[in-house]
Amino acid sequence: MIFIGLVAIAFVARMMWKRYFVDPLEKKSDEGDPDAQYCLALEWFEGKGRTKSRLKAGSLFEKAATQGHRDAQAMLGMLYEKGAGGLPKDRAKSVHWYKKAAEQGHGPSQCMLGRAHYHGKGIPQDFVQAYCWLNVARARNAAAPEDIEILTVIESKLEQSHLLKVQRMSVELYEKIHG
Repeated sequence: MIFIGLVAIAFVARMMWKRYFVDPLEKKSDEGDPDAQYCLALEWFEGKGRTKSRLKAGSLFEKAATQGHRDAQAMLGMLYEKGAGGLPKDRAKSVHWYKKAAEQGHGPSQCMLGRAHYHGKGIPQDFVQAYCWLNVARARNAAAPEDIEILTVIESKLEQSHLLKVQRMSVELYEKIHG
């Protein structure tokens, strides 16, 4: 009997806690704030201040990403690439989200998109698009050594006149994204 009474008290205390002491981040997230959704998703994903739940994190990253949050879009790209966060492994969706983030100036996503074009993973192989995205990332100091190597390989495969045209395209892409 005492045990049931203690359980009832604990239940009432928890309900009162939730009613009167709502986590402000969760409140903002529930109201649809993409920054709050992204921050809360990171906490769930990493288990910082909350019990780790990749499933909850994936759902919140998706909510923030669909509202245009570029870091959430990049994270969603990675989750689809790895098949994590309760999401299936899906290279096409991964590329879709990397592109959304890359178009908003997210350097690592520009690299991931360039590599996807180069290797033909999730999209058809396209050396011109690979070069453009990786060159934009290089201009922002976001390119890794493997990206520089890919640029060098592409440069060696293109004729000089075609390479100049592709370089101009990458400058136009850079200006479109970064102004």
